[in-house]
Amino acid sequence: MTTAAEIMVSPWSLASTFVVSRVAMADPQACREFREADGKPEFTTDGTSVNTTSGWREMKVGLFSKRESGEPATADEWADRTFPAPTSRVASCAIEKSHRFGRRWKQ
Repeated sequence: MTTAAEIMVSPWSLASTFVVSRVAMADPQACREFREADGKPEFTTDGTSVNTTSGWREMKVGLFSKRESGEPATADEWADRTFPAPTSRVASCAIEKSHRFGRRWKQ
């Protein structure tokens, strides 16, 4: 079985984020590899409009990542710095109210 931490998510693979969410909710061990991965945790969230059978609705997307710290940079170097690649990612998405989607972040 593919674990949540093994699925690499791009902004264009929303079907994968749905699979990750379902795997993680069904199996608490699915995120074990993410918890054990090297690096510091980050969280990114956004929303997009999707056309559903009942009209346009907002879909929320949440992405937990872990990555090693990069080299220190001054404010003048921010635009040119390169971040290390993530060591692991876990994502979820849903068409639901924000308060329900936010509860998943604590799991």
